This record gives sequence, C-alpha cells and structure tokens, in this order.
Amino acid sequence: MATMARSFLQAISKDEAVAPPLRVVQIEGLAVLKIIKHCKEFAPTLVTGQLLGLDVGSVLEVTNCFPFPVRDDDEEIEADGANYQLEMMRCLREVNVDNNTVGWYQSTVLGSYQTVELIETFMNYQENIKRCVCIIYDPSKADLGVLALKALKLSDSFMELYRGGNFTGEKLREKNFSWMDIFEEIPIKVSNSALVSAFMTELETDAPVSQGDYDRLHSSTTPFLENNMEFLIKCMDDLSMEQQKFQYYYRNLSRQQAQQQAWLQKRRTENTARRSAGEEPLPEEDPSNPIFKPIPEPSRLESFLITNQVSNFCGQINGDIVLLLPLPLQDFLPNTTTTMAVYHLLLSTSPSLALPPRRPNFSSNRRIPAHPRLTKLPSSPPSSSLPAIRKTLVRSTLREDPVSPDAESPTLLIGEDSAAFELGKQKLVSWVYFGVILGVVLYVLNVVWIDNSTGFGKSYIDAVSTISGSPEVAMLMLILIFATVHSGLASLRDVGEKLIGERAFRVLFAGVSLPLAMSTIVFFINHRYDGSQLWRLQGVPGVHEAIWVANFVSFFFLYPSTFNLLEVAAVDKPKMHLWETGIMRITRHPQMVGQIVWCLAHTLWIGNSVAASASLGLIAHHLFGAWNGDRRLAKRYGDAFEGIKKRTSIIPFAAIIEGRQVLPEDYYKEFVRLPYLAITALTVGAYFAHPLMQGASFRLHW
Repeated sequence: MATMARSFLQAISKDEAVAPPLRVVQIEGLAVLKIIKHCKEFAPTLVTGQLLGLDVGSVLEVTNCFPFPVRDDDEEIEADGANYQLEMMRCLREVNVDNNTVGWYQSTVLGSYQTVELIETFMNYQENIKRCVCIIYDPSKADLGVLALKALKLSDSFMELYRGGNFTGEKLREKNFSWMDIFEEIPIKVSNSALVSAFMTELETDAPVSQGDYDRLHSSTTPFLENNMEFLIKCMDDLSMEQQKFQYYYRNLSRQQAQQQAWLQKRRTENTARRSAGEEPLPEEDPSNPIFKPIPEPSRLESFLITNQVSNFCGQINGDIVLLLPLPLQDFLPNTTTTMAVYHLLLSTSPSLALPPRRPNFSSNRRIPAHPRLTKLPSSPPSSSLPAIRKTLVRSTLREDPVSPDAESPTLLIGEDSAAFELGKQKLVSWVYFGVILGVVLYVLNVVWIDNSTGFGKSYIDAVSTISGSPEVAMLMLILIFATVHSGLASLRDVGEKLIGERAFRVLFAGVSLPLAMSTIVFFINHRYDGSQLWRLQGVPGVHEAIWVANFVSFFFLYPSTFNLLEVAAVDKPKMHLWETGIMRITRHPQMVGQIVWCLAHTLWIGNSVAASASLGLIAHHLFGAWNGDRRLAKRYGDAFEGIKKRTSIIPFAAIIEGRQVLPEDYYKEFVRLPYLAITALTVGAYFAHPLMQGASFRLHW
C-alpha cells in the first residue's frame, strides 16, 4: 500500500517537461452511463459536456462529468453557459467531488466530428490544460449493439504546425506530415469499483444469450450502406471543392509569374536604353507593384480533414458492410463519374473494422460545432434518414493528377447543372400531386382575390388608385408593394424556414406574392394605353417582328424561375440552388436580363408613359433582386459562390469576352433539354394567348 502511495505521489509530482505520453483513458462506469444517457436523450441533436477527473502519469482518469445546456446562439446566453460551467464545478468542489477539467465529450450523428471547430476547441483547452481528451459518442451505433465511444487528442506534430499557422504544401512536406497525423485515438478502459462489479455480477442472468443478442438479429445493414455511400459521395464532392481552391491558386500564381517576367523584361529593356543614354538604371524589383505581392496559398487543413473522413468511410463500408452483400457493390450504385470514382477508391482501401462512419456537414462552411463556448449546437435535429443536403458541389470528373502551375487544367463545375431533368427519375404521383395543388391554388386565388363578388383584388386596386389619379403613379405603387413583399420575404427565407419549415414558408411566400403579382399584371394590361403617348412605332415595318424575337429571347433568360416546379409548389422540399450551366454561363442573373429585355421590348411597342413607368419599376426591382441574390448566395455558399462569381458576369457575355468563362465544345447540348423545349412551347403559347389575357383582364374592371 505504501508502494502504491509513493507511485501515485511520484506520478503527480513529475515535472511537466518529462511527463510520460498518454497511453490510456480510464473512465468510471458512472461517467460512461451519464454520457450515454445525455447523448441518447437529445439524439439526434448534438450535445456536449464537461469531463472531470485527474491526470496521473500515462493514465487520464475520468471519474465524473456533467452536461452543458443546449441553447440558441446568443452572446448573452453564451456567457451564461460559461458561468454555468464555473458554478457547476464550484458546487462539485463543495461536495468533495472531482472538479478538475480533463476535457469534454460530445455526441455525433453517424460519426461527423472531424471539423475545424473541434481542433480550435482542443487548442483552447491546451492553453490551460497540459493534456486533455475529447470523448466522442455515436448514439446511432447503439442499435447495432456497439458502444461507440472514442477518445481523441491532437498529435504533438499537428499542434506544432497549427500554432505556426502554416499549412502550406512546402511546410507539410518539410515536416513529412500526413492527413493521418492530425488526431490520435487513445485506448479507453472502463473502470468500476469492486462493489459495483460485484453488484453487476449479481444482476447477470444465467441465460446463454441476452436481449441484446436478440436485438442484433433484427439489425439491417441496408440503411447504413445507403447513408454511408451517400455521405461518402458528398464528401468526395467537398474534397473536389477544396481542390478547386488550389487550382485557382496555381492559376493565379502562374499568371502572376508571367506578369513578373513581362515586367522584368520591360524594365531590363528600359535599363539598357538608360545605360546607352548615360543614365542610372532603375531597380529590377519594385515591391510597391501589385504583381510582386505574394499570393497566399490556401490552407490544406480542411482538405486533410475531409480526406480523413473519406478514408474512414471507405474503411467502414469495405470492412463492415460490403463484405455482407451477396452481390457486387457496383450493382447497387448509379453509373456516374463521381460514384464510380468512389467505388474504385473503396476497392483500393484496406478493410478496417469497428470504425464509426463520419458524416460530413454540408452547410455553408461544412462545420459542426464542437464546444458550446465557441459555437452553439444546432437547435433543429437532423433527419434520421438521408440528410437534407443544402449544397451540391462538384459533379464533373475528379482529377487524380496534381495540378501543375504551368498547365491549364479543365474548369471544374462548382455549382449545379441548371437544366438537368431526367424523365425516368420523375414520379407520376408527384406530378399528379402538383396538378392537384395548382388547381387548388388557382381556385382559392379566384375566390379570395380575383372574383369581384368575393375577392379583395378590386378593393386593393381601388385603394392604390386613390393615392393618385395618375395611372403611372398607381403602376409604380403596385410594383413597389409587390417588390417590397417579394424581396422582403426572400431575404427572410433562412429565418422563416427555421421557424415554420421549408414547405410552409414556400406556401406562405406564394400565397402572398401571387395575388400581388396578379393585380399588377391585370392593372398593366387594362391601363397599358393610358397616359401620355411618347412615340408610335407599331406601324413601322419590321418592328413587330423585332419585338416578338426580343420577347422570345427574354423568356429564355427568364426561365430559371420555372426550374424545379415541384419545389416551387412545395411538393419536393424547397432548396436554394447554385446554378452554373446553360444560360448561367452567359449571365449570372438571367431573370434580371430577361426582365429588362421584356420591359424594353414592350415599352418600345406601346410607347407611352404607363409602359415606361412599369418598365422603370420592374427593372429597378430586378436590379435590387440581383444584388440581394448575390448577397444571399454568398452567405449560404461562401467560397463556392465566390468561385462561380469570378467566372460569370451580370452583363451578358462579359465573362466570355473577358476570358473568365470558357464554354465547353458541346455547349449547345446544355440547351437541348426538356426544360428549354418547355420554355419554347410556353413562349409561343403565351404569344397566341394575348387576346385571352386581355379579354379576361378587361372583364375584371380593375
């Protein structure tokens, strides 16, 4: 007993500089039960808590823990959370319970925890605690009879690199650092007192099998295969997005080097002339010149984390699931470039067992909070099935060869294929549902708004018209009201979807916007020839044909508003898309360009002040919409949108002329698709339906 006491005293009195490496994390059974209970009660919401114990030599003892409250993201609440932790530890100290912090624990959904926030939390803990660990628990594994506890710490080599803030390729090669060297997994040993062990022995039954053995017989690997493959493909897309950053860097670096060489050659020629004239030569370096400013190399930390996740996905599928399938894996997969790349990656990965899958988070910055003091945990739980992925990234061929700074690599597709529509993947039930919803909406719109005997449409028009007797002013007021409501609700989309959900917000958005748009259109049709006549070109030969062609072209720019009709009607879950192909290569805001073309064509044809005021209002609304749309996309997609923004333009064909947008050789194929054919038919039908629209509007007397 004295020997044990001396060993303990020697262990805790050793100098920090010669402390032995951490070899095992010893957790009390009570602490394990607390962690499991907290994570399971709030699953699938991510939760976290504090670990308490003692650092003794090469063993980190975890004797107790307490949870952190799950709260919304607010600075005052964040301060309250810090006070809660300190107050909780003070109370534990008063009752003589271990209150030394040795790390924290957190839950994960299908193993998603390798994030930048986790690393930042580790580094914050390292400022005050020499050695700490993070216990990761995955509640989803409990149904398979697996105690998915994992103790992690950062490697010493990684912390040295992180403190230096230099994750460039040169530095990583110098340190011989790999993506596998970021985290170290520490073995976990669950410890119980002799009395607890004796009590658990008494509780054990003599049956040859337990209830858990029966439960595992009902476990199916199919959902895990589906989820893991889905997340792995998305993770590969995210990795390709990181590769895109380095391609931009090497292209800019190559361009800068060419500019430097051209400038240097020009300066040397100039110095030769100056020497001939007996003048002093100019210096061949000019630090003030922007072309000599070093271009910062992107950090490789994010790509290392994603690569680690990809490796663990491959090990999980190859070792835990694929071996159980009676048929080859490729029979279950869609034949796409990305999927086949993932499949071949699986074949080249060695099996590894008992590895929890790591599910990447596809928010705007791909991060899941690791600690409440840094970033608040999400308030809404993710789905237990396939997650709602908010962004879809690279869908083109994956490059396996490194990008040379002197080589011009093909442009990867960052955004989504705008006109992608496969008839074979459409569900008849969804389109029937869409037709029913459309009929119900039109019926309700007629009763509540259009019908003068029951609706409020005419009263709304009369109220706006009483502001001024001028039809021009009334036209501008109607557009201003519609634009304010339409753009205002669009700006509140993120907040509204969190409060009431995507589908409910889309219904609310359409329910308010449709009546206002209907009133504005009907008022314009009925009063288009009011006001002062500015010019008359309707009798000029060729004007009618030119106006018709302009309107036809304008609808090809306006068509993005008709994409994903099932999402517009909230049949499918509405999402914010980042288009990049088709008409988007010509202009980043085709709806604005189409509206401007439409307004100019109609104003040229009608030629009076009402048409001019309507065009002025609509063009101003769409100019604001273009600015607001860029702002929202930049907020949602971050670097992905910035990448698209660099090689697209608002002004049509500007990016193509400037060389920022390189059209594929088969660019025409992006227009030979069903959505464009539908737009063609709709445009021709709208032209011949003009008399019907004019007659229906006249009968409303708005």
